Amino acid sequence: MNVVVIGAEGQLGAEVMRTGKSLGWLMVPVGHVEGDLRWKISVEDYASCRKVVGDIDRDEAPISAVVNCAAYHNMPLCAKYPRLAWDINTGGPANLAKALNLRRQLEDVLLIQVSTDCVFGEDRAPLYQETSMRVPFTGGDDKGIYGNTKLAGELAVQSFAHRYAIVRVATLFGVAGCRARAGGNLIDSLVERVRDKKPLVMHTNTKVSVTYAVDAARAICRTIDEMAITMEHARVVHACNDTGIGASHYEIARAVCDGLGLVETKDYVIEEAAAPRAKRMPLAPTYEMPDWKRAIRAYLVEKGYLTEL
Repeated sequence: MNVVVIGAEGQLGAEVMRTGKSLGWLMVPVGHVEGDLRWKISVEDYASCRKVVGDIDRDEAPISAVVNCAAYHNMPLCAKYPRLAWDINTGGPANLAKALNLRRQLEDVLLIQVSTDCVFGEDRAPLYQETSMRVPFTGGDDKGIYGNTKLAGELAVQSFAHRYAIVRVATLFGVAGCRARAGGNLIDSLVERVRDKKPLVMHTNTKVSVTYAVDAARAICRTIDEMAITMEHARVVHACNDTGIGASHYEIARAVCDGLGLVETKDYVIEEAAAPRAKRMPLAPTYEMPDWKRAIRAYLVEKGYLTEL
């Protein structure tokens, strides 16, 4: 198996690389044009996508799958630079799908497009299913630009790719960190504020899923492996940890405090937010996934915040 990972330096891409290597696969990292990796790409540029897709297996084994982890997901910046968000989140998947289609006479390459729960809007169902109606929120920090561009990216893949899997994650955290958060993520920022004894005001009326990058990477590699056997043409996967009916940001903060051994009423106080916020619902995991609180604790150990589970 030869798997190309676009965005291999990111918190999800890095875990996909590590998981694939542990399975004995040949993993080829592709990074940003300003990075240090040998293979570089600008997904918003079709010529760049076509060149990378065409050149990689001249030096490596024939491509089995391409995992696209590249995204522009800083929501305030999506609102400030909407053209860039559209180019990367929508144009990128379209360019990769079209570039891979040029190879169909030789091989049927699987495109894995990483997406988000933000493609959904408010729904009356308790959980978003893989087939739930996709209508992104129009409010929030980015006026819905991130969700709409990622939805358009999903539609582009479904329109242009011959074989694909759309893999949705939510509230992602991994040791490589998020470039949009200066190398951190929500869990890291919570740990930092708790350690500095800074007050937290967290929303309780929004229920979300959380996704440990280690578990999401395993789900992605499982999808690649299964689709290589079945030769399915399309699959949608929710690769998030099991949160049941969902976890509010307040509950996530509580889980971090509990993991660090803090007693909320004695050592630290997390206030519930009074201001209303657009409601979201969690994703229903496609595969059996670890419990979200255990996933957070495992991450705290992996980062060195804790010594053992």
